[in-house]
Amino acid sequence: MRNRAVASLLVVGVSLIVVTGFLVAPLYPPQQLPNGIDSTATSKTPSTFATTTGIPSVSWPQGPYSAMTTKNHLRLELMLNASKVPLGGSVQIGMNLTNLLTSQSFVPRVYEWPIVGLSLPPYFISECPTSSSPYPIGIAVFAGYYVFANVSSGSPLYLAQPGTYYCSSYSFDGYTFMPSSNKAILTPSATPQVIQSTKVISGTWFVGPSPTYTPKFVQFAPGTYTVIEGDEWGDILFLYFDVG
Repeated sequence: MRNRAVASLLVVGVSLIVVTGFLVAPLYPPQQLPNGIDSTATSKTPSTFATTTGIPSVSWPQGPYSAMTTKNHLRLELMLNASKVPLGGSVQIGMNLTNLLTSQSFVPRVYEWPIVGLSLPPYFISECPTSSSPYPIGIAVFAGYYVFANVSSGSPLYLAQPGTYYCSSYSFDGYTFMPSSNKAILTPSATPQVIQSTKVISGTWFVGPSPTYTPKFVQFAPGTYTVIEGDEWGDILFLYFDVG
């Protein structure tokens, strides 16, 4: 829902990055509380991948439990600090996108996100569109065990409190990655940013069937949860953690 639009221009040489903003109110789709998860669901322990020496990455107190894929000479990484979480506990999710080339690499924007419902850093607000973030990576968390073949049947959990938010919108050509780095310039800007983020979660927000319902935070119930990371070039990664 676009209630207001504000535009500002950032001038870099003769090039422009257009940043707009708009208010978004959630539609409040019906959602069930994440309890009663099938205790017989298959629990999967993620594979562990070593981090390439010399390339910045997240430091994890436990694990890391990670998965990665490569495309466009970019390595997409998804990391969890644990695969088992006690009741009332939390799990840290890490995302990272690294240029594997030893030279600069320009990757144009294509908006080919692998699934609908990814929440993008830095705010992880699912009501905001993917264009509201300068990051080409996002995550979604599902209650239960999902793979690519059945993920469309699930509903991602709310990672941020639902409400009315001011969502920026970035317009730029693509990302110029620095050599062997997770730093990239939002071309035609001039200042690089790190394409890496973390999110600590301990539960989800329950959204009622109408706008008059006050969202309620609920800690994770016992069961298996699926964490998905995707980028705008269609890559997708899956990791899992168990609560209880």
